[in-house]
Amino acid sequence: MKILGIDPGIGICGFGLIETSARASARALDFGAVTTKVDAPIPARLLELYDSLTQVFNECKPEMVAVE
Repeated sequence: MKILGIDPGIGICGFGLIETSARASARALDFGAVTTKVDAPIPARLLELYDSLTQVFNECKPEMVAVE
């Protein structure tokens, strides 16, 4: 099972993808952060977060998501 964890923030939004199975421990598959410009208007920052996280979801195809 692929699990995507998200550490939300408007300036920096972190994410990590792990894979687990009944026979093995969890292993890290991917991780990263989406950053937005401090001087950008809030709507533009939210759109950047939305677009970037949508791309992460489409690439990773997680079966479960956890948000801190």
